[in-house]
Amino acid sequence: IRVVTQGNAGPSAARNKGLSLATGKIISYLDSDNTWYPEYLSVVKEELVEPYVAAYTGQNLFLIGGSVDDQKVIGRKTKSVEYNPTMFQRINQIDIGCFSHRADILEVVGNFDPKQSWGEDWDLIARIAIHYPYYTKHIDQVLSTYYAYLPEVIPTMTNKVDGWSDGIKGYFGVEPAKER
Repeated sequence: IRVVTQGNAGPSAARNKGLSLATGKIISYLDSDNTWYPEYLSVVKEELVEPYVAAYTGQNLFLIGGSVDDQKVIGRKTKSVEYNPTMFQRINQIDIGCFSHRADILEVVGNFDPKQSWGEDWDLIARIAIHYPYYTKHIDQVLSTYYAYLPEVIPTMTNKVDGWSDGIKGYFGVEPAKER
């Protein structure tokens, strides 16, 4: 593990810095709101072989409510979406925390777009789907977790977007706060 620091220039710049320092043949992303199960990397390494250029796994999703000092899981889902390159170009269906790709494809699709302050992961995955429409592998096994925090628990760039809280509560089947 190597810690690298740089000034805050947004998620794309941070990811691109990591990519510039990466030396492996496979790139995987682990954000602060994700965890991997112990076998995540070994399964990805085993499954991400020619002709595939990218792979993603199923994921447990947890909606976290409460407060900073008293966090609670208030919603649960499991997500393991079948791969459809057309759909992935239109809607963000894969969390970057369960997605991996070969390092060499960045020469074709490019790095993260530094002009994007939100959705930079979707942009990269969509470009991979455009350039390699049939070479992303869906691994139908839950090997990671995504934690969606309500803003009163931990404010993030994502949950500060207008309407995000009610939208995510609806996705998890939790009533929006104004209707409680």
